[in-house]
Amino acid sequence: MTTPPVAIHVEISTKIPEVSTERIRAVVTQLVRIMTGALPLERKARLAGLRIRILHCDPHPTNDPNRWPPEFDHATFTREFSHLDYTADGRHYNTVAGFAGTLEVPMMACSKDLICDETDWPVDESIFVHEFAHTIMNMAMGGPAFHGRIHNAYAAYAALFTTKACRATYACANVDEMWSEASQAWFGATARADVNRKIATVSEIAKLPGLYAILEDTYGPPTSVCHLLEGCRGMCSL
Repeated sequence: MTTPPVAIHVEISTKIPEVSTERIRAVVTQLVRIMTGALPLERKARLAGLRIRILHCDPHPTNDPNRWPPEFDHATFTREFSHLDYTADGRHYNTVAGFAGTLEVPMMACSKDLICDETDWPVDESIFVHEFAHTIMNMAMGGPAFHGRIHNAYAAYAALFTTKACRATYACANVDEMWSEASQAWFGATARADVNRKIATVSEIAKLPGLYAILEDTYGPPTSVCHLLEGCRGMCSL
């Protein structure tokens, strides 16, 4: 059953041409609607007030302290969230391609390119879907029942690897990355098979019944969003 849309705030860089702004806003709105459509109202309510910032910047991580453009307004960001110079996994915000929202910091950000709206920059995954999946887990999920299920699912996934192979696979790094990489596959939003070994497609996820059940309970049936990501190559992985 689909519940009413969640209220989120989309902020788009003034550097992005106006002709693209409404399309970007529409794509983001549709992705949010699809990814949250099956959430119960009480979980969806936890996302209220989330700010999604779409920035016009180089999507490739660097160590340049000025990588985020002026409209990101790092001074304002640090005034609001002065204790957060680094992401949860220890990377400085200036070095990442995007970041997810949390209940403590209800804002996620990524560049325009990361919703695959650049025809001259072919990509093989949607980082927007990845970061919003993190945001859903951080803000809308929670509670002992969910955490027990997702950690059991991670244990079953990690058991498919040797310790060395798990360390070499991004999705096996921790329960959070397994969740977001599997979410990308659930929505047909990745054509990669390296960072997400053994959960790169829905058919692979089906071999992990615990993970499959949690994804279905959260998102509903597998649903491809590749029709929204027209700048991406090979995105229709379902």
